[in-house]
Amino acid sequence: MSDRVLEVSGLSAVFATREGTAAALRDVSFSLEAGQRLAVVGESGCGKSTLALALLGLLDPPGQMIGGLIRLNGRDIANLPERQMKAIRGREISLIFQDPMGSLDPIKTIGSQLVDALRRHQPGLARRAARRRAVELLGEVEIADAERRLGDYPHHYSGGMRQRVMIAIAIANNPSVLVADEPTTALDVTVQAQILKLFERLVDRRRIALLLITHNLSLVADFCESVHVMYAGRFVECGSVDAVFNRPAHPYTEALLKSIPDPERRKGRLPTIAGLPPDLRRLPKGCAFEPRCPLGNGRQICVSVAPRRQRVGGRGEDASAECHFAAEKMTAGVVS
Repeated sequence: MSDRVLEVSGLSAVFATREGTAAALRDVSFSLEAGQRLAVVGESGCGKSTLALALLGLLDPPGQMIGGLIRLNGRDIANLPERQMKAIRGREISLIFQDPMGSLDPIKTIGSQLVDALRRHQPGLARRAARRRAVELLGEVEIADAERRLGDYPHHYSGGMRQRVMIAIAIANNPSVLVADEPTTALDVTVQAQILKLFERLVDRRRIALLLITHNLSLVADFCESVHVMYAGRFVECGSVDAVFNRPAHPYTEALLKSIPDPERRKGRLPTIAGLPPDLRRLPKGCAFEPRCPLGNGRQICVSVAPRRQRVGGRGEDASAECHFAAEKMTAGVVS
């Protein structure tokens, strides 16, 4: 029996603007199995957060899904009415936002927010039992003196502790899938490491499938098993973390990896990716990365033909890249 809990196929979403329609997600496909840790990485504006919102049916106008399938625990939820999505959101799939202070209600205690999250999906749960469970949840996310701290408000908690509360709310009803959108961005490195250790324990103990959305490649290298690299609303490279980080098949992935600060490389300027991401309202006919690409820049096929996903040999059956010259690059081992 398959452990696959989430399957996304051909997911596309747009945003209507005065200057035209922006293609935020373009035919995105992937799957998640129970206990898997998958990262989605890319520059700001590439579509990562739009993907998170689309998965939970939270895209509001001017955003709109225009196609695709989202199968959660065997059920297509892509076009469910909001009433039905409310029953699923927080129960089968949960989202952790990057700003816990903006996500928590500042005028309600932490305890009442946890109790509300529990009873929303378990209406038969008595308030006293829900409060006991809330204490257990705070203990599970390693908040000391949990029973007393139920009466505190969000502003009484530090940033790291507020993020722990958000995790407790997200896992309260034992979801199959947890989507974490930049969950460590506002935290210092020590607290980041603590949050990642917490995620690791929860995923392993509860067999939750975790989709981690981040721009922090170092974090991905230490924590995730698989990675999907997103550019201009598409996955341009997918594979295991070891394979993608050690031998990237797409020039964009390689450029991202080269831009990571290296303590051993103290001289010279940090490499950057020249140019800007494309205007999603006016995408080029060929490869969206072509104007910034050291491998394809100026080649006619890159300018005129959009690359198709192709498997990358020797890196597992799920490894792929969208580049006309991925095979050439893998053979050569370098970008010329």
